[in-house]
Amino acid sequence: MADTVTVDIFRHAKADPKPHLDRLRTLSDKGREQALQLKLALGRPTYDLVIASPALRAVQTAALLTGRGESEVITIPELHWEYNPEFAAAMDGWYPRLTGKTPSAYYAEPNGALLCAHNERARETVWAKIVERKAAHVSITSHAVLAPGLGQAFCSNNRPMIAFLDLNLPEAAGFRMVIDRELGLALQVESLTHT
Repeated sequence: MADTVTVDIFRHAKADPKPHLDRLRTLSDKGREQALQLKLALGRPTYDLVIASPALRAVQTAALLTGRGESEVITIPELHWEYNPEFAAAMDGWYPRLTGKTPSAYYAEPNGALLCAHNERARETVWAKIVERKAAHVSITSHAVLAPGLGQAFCSNNRPMIAFLDLNLPEAAGFRMVIDRELGLALQVESLTHT
């Protein structure tokens, strides 16, 4: 049996309306409630490593979901679109038209390869942190399209898993991946839903 890592990947919970800078949006009261409900629905999981996008709403969701302080959440810039200026400019153009769409809709856009490259860079950075920390159970909080895109990057050419992850995650929802520690590739994926 392969040595594996369990990685739970979530979309942040509901945020307050947009201030001047997207990454400064905080969780709304409903968002805080969503994160705590998800934590209870998952049975209050414990994680060796908690990672999030540097967007404040993602850090706050990760902290509430895992019971960690915000200062204990490791932020990885590649989990937010502002990390790469070229990708950020593309997202600014895509997002108004593609809100609520799946990653495949973004990939089909002119410059859609930017999303593929962004997801692969995020996967490399996240995987390096998982290996460095020798983590066995990891929580990652990102965004509606970037979270499943990250998952797809861990799937290599496994078409059924890639198709399963072609989704726009609802707020405070996620999925679990079991990843082969030696290969850094997903062996299985399942939805983490709550009602």
